[in-house]
Amino acid sequence: MAEIKRPGGELASRPLHFFWMVDCSGSMYGEKIGAVNHAIQSTIPEMQDAASDNPNAQLLIRTLKFSTGASWVTSTPVPIDEFAWEDLDAEGVTDLGKAFDLLSAQLTIPPMTDRALPPVIVLLSDGCPTDNYKDALSKLKHLPWGKKAVKIAISIGQDADDEVLADFTGNR
Repeated sequence: MAEIKRPGGELASRPLHFFWMVDCSGSMYGEKIGAVNHAIQSTIPEMQDAASDNPNAQLLIRTLKFSTGASWVTSTPVPIDEFAWEDLDAEGVTDLGKAFDLLSAQLTIPPMTDRALPPVIVLLSDGCPTDNYKDALSKLKHLPWGKKAVKIAISIGQDADDEVLADFTGNR
């Protein structure tokens, strides 16, 4: 297969930022957080295969957890071939707004680049925020990269508040 050439050299790969946003609040304790840990761990080989099939994109992973507060599990973007999942525990309240604020800070240039592909954000939650998340979500959705992002929400548990998740994705 011939390589694509551009003036000055090969076609450079473009970064694709993939964000896991994981609800680690007390309502996720037990089976729910266990299912999330298992599901993410199971996706890593598939993501690695997909990335190797797409040499023009560099898949970079970050994990953001939220409960009482929000924090990065992976402080910098990690290439998928170096990414390893460590199981998360659940306790505390659900500060979803703080998580959206933390994410918003990463969807600006810099740290994003203008060459990046639209980011992918996957929210895994039972959708029961204990803070006022709507202002932070509005800020996220109005950022240029927030508008372009592929937003996916995965409802965890039969008792999940799917309205909150639909607010995030913009659809049911």
